[in-house]
Amino acid sequence: MPCVASPFAKYADAACAGVIGSNKNVSCTVVGAGTTPALLSTCTPTFTLKCPMNNGDAKTMPFIVSTGTDKPMQCQACGITPTMTDLDPRPGMYQVELKFGRNAIGANILEASITGYHIHAINEAGVSLATVGSVPRQDFGASTCCDPAAYSVVVSNGKETMPETMWGFKIVPYQVMSGKTYDIAPFGTITGQFNDLVVGTANVVEAVMMLTNMSQADARSLIDNPDYNVIMSKAIMEGSTGITMAMIVMGIPTLIQPTTRRLGDRRLAGNFGVNSPYTLILPSTVTFTKESIDADKFKKSVQTQAGVVVGSITVAEPKIVIVDTAPISGDARPMCGNVLFSFLALVIARMIM
Repeated sequence: MPCVASPFAKYADAACAGVIGSNKNVSCTVVGAGTTPALLSTCTPTFTLKCPMNNGDAKTMPFIVSTGTDKPMQCQACGITPTMTDLDPRPGMYQVELKFGRNAIGANILEASITGYHIHAINEAGVSLATVGSVPRQDFGASTCCDPAAYSVVVSNGKETMPETMWGFKIVPYQVMSGKTYDIAPFGTITGQFNDLVVGTANVVEAVMMLTNMSQADARSLIDNPDYNVIMSKAIMEGSTGITMAMIVMGIPTLIQPTTRRLGDRRLAGNFGVNSPYTLILPSTVTFTKESIDADKFKKSVQTQAGVVVGSITVAEPKIVIVDTAPISGDARPMCGNVLFSFLALVIARMIM
């Protein structure tokens, strides 16, 4: 039984347009014009679709396969900082800082068509289980060198238990075009195997920073800034002692609306603000109170990075949970398997667009 036409075929030449017979291959070329995202023509300029042998489901989509020297995915992070330290000792919970280099094709750094990078949690086969983080593309000027730590992002599953089949993480470039986000989810750069820390002690801190006496434009600008997580994490780090970026996970910010008091028909312009929740995973030896963050240093850092004016900062009293997990067997458990670090995300992958 033939497979249905691939949804990816609409970006390729006519050879890919129709159904594909069982156990048949079709070679495709991305048409890099019109409504085709440049990311696709850059990262997967040619690919091969295959319908599985003895296909018995009329709804089966063809797979993208690697055939001989034909490697469909051309893009990869130019380098990886392989150390991934889980700071959360609660079984099934993780907080990890990932560091990786800029996108490259061969030996050449190329990010022109990339808006940023999604971070996916994956199983041992490289299949995406969930999108757990993202980082926007940064401006590195004229530099063409590969820095394996050019990008840094802290990922955490928060209060959600991670899937039993989780093995590691995958870096997937994405592009925003005409308000729609495109990525090549089956493909990406695998960071290596992740080990879930299941024994140890830590202080889990949940708190909120309130940035007030802001204009509506500045408050909205900060919330909508694609670098919001980095800006706020860096401000917390610079306003404190002994806290690193890896220890900080920012929550979802909300707009502080002015009170009902009005001036004519207009709300008072400077009464807006931002509620900025965050979570810290700290060593058990570190004591944290609301006085641990210097409000003036925090405010200065936010204003310098984001180009906004903040009137005042209120550091709320934190909620602290002391975690002390007993040993199970060893210090950490691998999620499954034992696969060496690799840039290849999938050899056989289903393209989902």
